[in-house]
Amino acid sequence: MLANNFMKPEALGITAAEWGALTKVLGMLERAELVYRRPYDASLPNGFNMDLNWKSSECGTVGCIRGWCRDFMGDDVFPIERMTDRISELFIFTGINNPMEVIRKTVTPAQAAIALRNYLTTGEPRWAEALASE
Repeated sequence: MLANNFMKPEALGITAAEWGALTKVLGMLERAELVYRRPYDASLPNGFNMDLNWKSSECGTVGCIRGWCRDFMGDDVFPIERMTDRISELFIFTGINNPMEVIRKTVTPAQAAIALRNYLTTGEPRWAEALASE
């Protein structure tokens, strides 16, 4: 197995805690420990859906990449006030006229893993590449 060639947190513009949370989520996605669920489907504690940007262990809600990071590390990681364009693109935060708004509802955990690995390696999630994988 090849070693990961991830960029350092400083180069990505994130904290060491945020980098650690992202690598933890990546491992879970790649090991299929997170499974696709509809938003608000609390039937499994390991639900994943990119249509949400939060996660709550207390009520068992489904989470996205950012949601799982915050579930592990608390609300200090990836606060909206410090969100850069590059990390926002990874999390697919949407605004008016954003084409990802529809696509994010169907992103699989495997596709999210590709985008997250791309981000950690290159600084760009390259969602088009990730979405073309399935």
